Amino acid sequence: MKIELTFRRKDFEEFYFIDNHGSYFRSESIKAVFRNLIITIVAVICLFIYSFFKNSFDIFQVSLIVLGIFLIVYFDRAFAIREWKKKIKIFLDSQEKVVDHQLTVTNSYFSIIQDGDETIEKWSNLDKAKISDMGIWLI
Repeated sequence: MKIELTFRRKDFEEFYFIDNHGSYFRSESIKAVFRNLIITIVAVICLFIYSFFKNSFDIFQVSLIVLGIFLIVYFDRAFAIREWKKKIKIFLDSQEKVVDHQLTVTNSYFSIIQDGDETIEKWSNLDKAKISDMGIWLI
């Protein structure tokens, strides 16, 4: 059975960026780190005010080191998200250029044909499949 596929970038963007997955502030991979960074910034400001009135900046200097560590961790996660988003954009851009998308399904294999390039995968090579409202995952 041959199936003609239609590529719609919007559908793929919804799939990849579901639940704020690409957000620098609300993504699951960065949410806790961002929250800790905000708490650390508030604590550093409070310690600066306390140190200003006590005229001793030893505690404030230590808090700046802690803030630096939290900033490094946050930016590390943010850069990871940025790189992931770049890879998704490159993939979607390459898929937009493909004119012909076909899916061929038989009892022993399925194949995806994109502008004459064919990828064949045997059903026996798949370990499991996950079906959800958003799509089908073949693993």
